[in-house]
Amino acid sequence: METHQRGLGGRRTHSRVGTLAALLTIPAIGCGIFAPKRACTADPKFALQVIITDSTSGSRSASGATVVARDGSYADSVQLRVGPDFDSFFPALGLERPGLYTLSVRKGGYKDWIRNGIRVNSGNCGVERVNVTVLLQRATP
Repeated sequence: METHQRGLGGRRTHSRVGTLAALLTIPAIGCGIFAPKRACTADPKFALQVIITDSTSGSRSASGATVVARDGSYADSVQLRVGPDFDSFFPALGLERPGLYTLSVRKGGYKDWIRNGIRVNSGNCGVERVNVTVLLQRATP
């Protein structure tokens, strides 16, 4: 197992509108065909970025969470320290690795959170990151 931490007129008006629409559409189509390609950077790209939120208060709640991303035998995890400085932290997992992920989040005082089938694709410049919002529900005592 590989593991890593870290939208009225008559006919004539209609004709003008149709002509105008066609003239405006042609450049828009051409932009996609003739636009210069973006330059790729050497910056590392993560497959998943996770936003952890308390489902009741709506506040960020990443402090003390353990986040695990799995794709087959591959696993990547982040364990966040406890403290207010870590509540707004967005864990990123799956460095430069496309795949079909299962993401799980575990945090004391909350129910475990799991989502299966998160697809991360390869793009022209590396992986196309998927942002995942996790709404943690408080555990009942």
